[in-house]
Amino acid sequence: MNGTISQKARPHVWYFTASDCKGNMKDIKNRIKFEFTFLNSDGSHFSTEESGFTLYYPILLGFFCIMLSSNLVKLYKAFKKTEDFETNLVCLNISIAA
Repeated sequence: MNGTISQKARPHVWYFTASDCKGNMKDIKNRIKFEFTFLNSDGSHFSTEESGFTLYYPILLGFFCIMLSSNLVKLYKAFKKTEDFETNLVCLNISIAA
């Protein structure tokens, strides 16, 4: 089943539900495959709350990458100086990078 819903008045939160009113899905054993694609009227996937931040997200990403690189360099220098491996800080930086 395909369909389109549109609204123009103000932002909404939409809720969807599926029901087998005709009983055609008795043999499927509770499996439903679905795919939703939500687009705004301008064709973007960003919510109304995020629409003004599309310029700032790449800037923030660049800033965080620079700060992560700086932190990794500091960890490397500390390791070279003391030869003490800070396992928890390395794991934290790996999780941030991932």
